[in-house]
Amino acid sequence: MSAACRRTLFRFLVAVGFWDASSSLPAAEKVPSPGPVREYAREHEVSGVSISPDGRTLAYQVGEDRSWVLQFRDWDSGKVTTVSAGAAPGVPLWLGPDRVLYGRGASVDRTGRNAALNGPAPGMVLFHRFAGARSDEVLAQAHEMPVPGAYQEHYVPRFSHVDRINTRLGRSIREVENPGQIVLWLADRNGAVALGVRDDGTRHAVVRQTEPTGAWAPLAGLDDILYRVRVHGLSGDGRTLWLTRPDEKGRWALYAYDVAKQGFAELLLAHDYFDILPSLVVAPRNHELLGVRWLAEKPGTFWLHGELAGVQQALDKALPGTVNHIVSLSDDLQRMVVLAVSARNPGVYFQFDRAKVELKPLFAVRPWVDPARTAECQPVRFVTRDGLTVHGYLTIPAGSEAKQLPLVVRPNAQFWARAFWAHDVFNQFLASRGYAVLQVNARGSSGYGDEFHRRGRRRVGREVQADIADGARWAIAQGIADPQRIAIVGEEEGGYSALMNVVQNPGLYRAAVSIDGIVDWPRQMEHAGGLHPALLARAREMIGDPSADLAELSDTSPSRHVDRIDAPVLLINGNAGTTSREAARLFAAALRQTKRPHEIVAKFDDLEGLLVPRQRADVLARIEAFLGKHLPAPRAARP
Repeated sequence: MSAACRRTLFRFLVAVGFWDASSSLPAAEKVPSPGPVREYAREHEVSGVSISPDGRTLAYQVGEDRSWVLQFRDWDSGKVTTVSAGAAPGVPLWLGPDRVLYGRGASVDRTGRNAALNGPAPGMVLFHRFAGARSDEVLAQAHEMPVPGAYQEHYVPRFSHVDRINTRLGRSIREVENPGQIVLWLADRNGAVALGVRDDGTRHAVVRQTEPTGAWAPLAGLDDILYRVRVHGLSGDGRTLWLTRPDEKGRWALYAYDVAKQGFAELLLAHDYFDILPSLVVAPRNHELLGVRWLAEKPGTFWLHGELAGVQQALDKALPGTVNHIVSLSDDLQRMVVLAVSARNPGVYFQFDRAKVELKPLFAVRPWVDPARTAECQPVRFVTRDGLTVHGYLTIPAGSEAKQLPLVVRPNAQFWARAFWAHDVFNQFLASRGYAVLQVNARGSSGYGDEFHRRGRRRVGREVQADIADGARWAIAQGIADPQRIAIVGEEEGGYSALMNVVQNPGLYRAAVSIDGIVDWPRQMEHAGGLHPALLARAREMIGDPSADLAELSDTSPSRHVDRIDAPVLLINGNAGTTSREAARLFAAALRQTKRPHEIVAKFDDLEGLLVPRQRADVLARIEAFLGKHLPAPRAARP
């Protein structure tokens, strides 16, 4: 980072376009015929394009379901070499200029020779750029498993050790023994494990090993950071820790922390309205901080590296209408992989050569998708019954006016996450069937300031649900939604919201779909404690205490109000293990006892669950038929 950047306070306000029902809309497009369900159930065809350190070769994985291969593509000639062993979705990691780690732990030279299947999966790797004789080695998390109390096929890896693994030989030695409760490790550019984040369930702390005892002790000011500070990365020299915390306006901002002096050094990036929830872009060779990916209404990148900022401007000019991410860089920063995405376009990869000023298309991640036939997504906002401004996203079917449409309200799958502008395959599926889709970032969602987030704590069964219902009523008041054709569809915590919204808002919804939804908070708390005590501790803080708040948790559980559900319900359960199976089975039994229209899809004991395309296609078909029965869209769906 330049000295000028270090001295500069980067605060800015981005102009965003919100939905205005009084504004003119673009002319209606021709209504495209809906694609077959299987197209929306398929995975991305291309996964994780990564450029070699010397910029000569691209590595990526191509396939579907269980049939994946690794491919190398020569930058200049376009010649492709295919490796079939060990590939799986994910981003390949270049161990050096000539060898890559990929898939489930396979490694191979870029010539396609000297394959080995003995390494860790790339997602477990902490560091992967050792030099010289150690170039085949990586540092990787090593978990003790299974976690007691979890289902046999699912476990929650929490406290990992760090192993040094030779990916070619499969040999490993313990590099760092977890002293207890470390959930995140940070290494410098030489592969030295410098810091850890300790989590005891109720407190977080950033710790480092001290001399002479070797004990792991907290850094000053970072001994109790849960809900106060988030850790994002460590500089290559190990001197600077990149953290976010709320600024004076209550917005999460990116700061530098001086590890040697043990104090916050400077504010790097802040926004007047949105939280900075960053993904750091670091130089592949020395781990210098180059830029910050972040979210406003749409995603973007703020570059600290002046030359790359110029590259970004040139890319955005050459590729208008898409958000253009530089996703991989050669060591000299001269060659790069660019992913161009939008709400209508799931993504196209390009290669860009700075020296030649040459931009070439590579491939689309979902080549069967025609962006001209997909639906646009617009940011929206509305004011709730208690005066709070809430944001969300509205997807309108291609070729349709935003008037009197059947509407699917889609709560977030996690209360504390947020929806954002992107190509969402499920939204596109619903839009292709003629439904508008409204996503509501209810209070508690991240991204809109610390106060907005805190308003959702321990209120997930009350005001959070009211915000979602107010979003549906806003769409009705604007004339966007037909009040007789509104459904609510959610997954996991969003599945809970789908059921609870029907309970609390009689007459508003004509149908509800819950996918692996939480139905009983007391049983869910017990389930979380069985997975790991830290999960229960976090749930106590964010949802409620299963003892002190038992009455409230029970009263805001759909299982206690089955008799108040006045809309048809489609209940879908897989084997993900994130929600209580016992509670789901009891809820399904209670539904069967009522005379309410309902359908139940239970795949608890199916090892494939809802993960593979075949199963996803079946679920999408069931949802399509269910919604078509209870709030038919104005266009006929293709079988």
